[in-house]
Parts: sequence; C-alpha cells; structure tokens
Amino acid sequence: MKITRFASFLLLVVSLSAQQPMKAIQMDAPPPAPIPMFHEELSLWRAVAKHDIITLRSLISPDFVYVSDKVENREQVLAGIGSCDPAHFNFIEPRSIAVAEDVAIITYRAAQDLSCGSGHKPGDVNVTSTWVKRDGQWLLQAHTESPSTVPLDPRVEKLFNRPMK
Repeated sequence: MKITRFASFLLLVVSLSAQQPMKAIQMDAPPPAPIPMFHEELSLWRAVAKHDIITLRSLISPDFVYVSDKVENREQVLAGIGSCDPAHFNFIEPRSIAVAEDVAIITYRAAQDLSCGSGHKPGDVNVTSTWVKRDGQWLLQAHTESPSTVPLDPRVEKLFNRPMK
C-alpha cells in the first residue's frame, strides 16, 4: 500500500510538473541530487520524526537559532522534540543558494500533518534553513518557519488525505 501510494504520488508530481513548475518530495524519498544541503535537511527531519536527540545535536550548531511564532535556541528546540509527531512531511519546491563555500541556504514549502497529544495539526509552512560548514562538518545554524497561505493544488492536497483549504 505504501509503495503504491508513493508511486501514485510520484506520478501526480510528474504530471503536475508538466503543467506548472511545482516539485514535491516525501520525507522518506531520496534527496534530489542538485540541491546542496538537502540530504542534511532530510536527515534533520528524520531525526525529528524519530525523536533522535543524539543525531539532532550532531546536526545543529551550538549557537543555533529557530524562528517561528517565537525565537528559540538549540537547547529549547531539543527540549521540545517529541511533543509532536509528523504523520506526513513533504518538501515542495526545494531550492538552494550557495552563499559561500561554507554557507548554504535552502528554502522549501513543507506540507505537514502533525499529531500532538490527542490533537492533529495539518498545515503548510515556508521554511528557510541556513547551514554552515565548521571543522569540515555541515551544521544547521538557523531555521525559520512561517505559515503558508497559498493553497496547494487540490490534487496534491487529496494525495495527502487532508481536507481542502
């Protein structure tokens, strides 16, 4: 069932991309090769989904900053890991900017469904992650998320099994 759904998802994305320049990538899909730092970003989200604090600590800079509805540092973010579980998390239209050989910024829209306690929080966010290379290792320096108000194509919404906005 999961493979069939994923194959359907890929076919839908391919057919949509012929009509408009939208690309979507599921969290468990391999990263697209031409986007620097996307592999690290996927590793980060996989660690969040598994509540893997050790991996997260290895990927996030000690002086990290997270900006959403509030501003938090690395320890505050790590303390909150596990309060919500991503049921679905998909990357839409990922892009990257190589600022310098040791700084990369990636942006994407995340279509997500979160289970938080007994509640359910579907929603889409616009994401920017800034990665820096320190001592040969890429670390997440800053991460921002803001709600996206632009509706997804209804065919993509249907694939995520979410009510239409």
